[in-house]
Amino acid sequence: RRSNMLLPRPSERPNERRKLTFRLDEKPGDPHEYGMRTDGDRGGKVRSMGFDGKARWQTAGPGKADIGSDPASLQEAIVTNYLSINGFFFPDRFPATFKFVRTAEEGRRRFDIVEITPKGGRPLEVWFDSNTHLIQRVVDTQGTPAVRVEASDYRRGAGGLMVAYRLDVFGPDGSVMDQGTVASFQCGRIDRAIFAPPTAP
Repeated sequence: RRSNMLLPRPSERPNERRKLTFRLDEKPGDPHEYGMRTDGDRGGKVRSMGFDGKARWQTAGPGKADIGSDPASLQEAIVTNYLSINGFFFPDRFPATFKFVRTAEEGRRRFDIVEITPKGGRPLEVWFDSNTHLIQRVVDTQGTPAVRVEASDYRRGAGGLMVAYRLDVFGPDGSVMDQGTVASFQCGRIDRAIFAPPTAP
């Protein structure tokens, strides 16, 4: 089963440490210029997955990789990549449609809810804190499975960027599917070759 954030369930990889690297200097308006890679170390076993804008891939053992370029795989990868890099802040680079949905209140907090559909992806409901304008929640009702992601513990990181250092992922029944924390955050130039599917030995 796939989740829209490409995050594993704790029961599957409870001790995995993950390093996420994203490329942000894409060509304006070209969805094929997305780039994402995740490298995980689980008990000494390295597992990688990524997206180069043309294919979504995941290593499946030494010298093996599962590669998907079908419409469903590309849609899932675009949604994941778009959210991971906050693509809505770069509309020239990552085209999307936006629709204001409503405002909501929870306790003393007020939210502005916007439906965002990245080009080639599917609609997502993004909750912005009306006071800080930071993302607090993302709801993907059309994912497999449907998930709700709560972002918290915002800190000012490299380049003055505000980064959510904690993400909690909940399933349709409200149960916790995954919990993740950011160990470090860096910005810099990246060799685009790291996003390509691994080649056969």
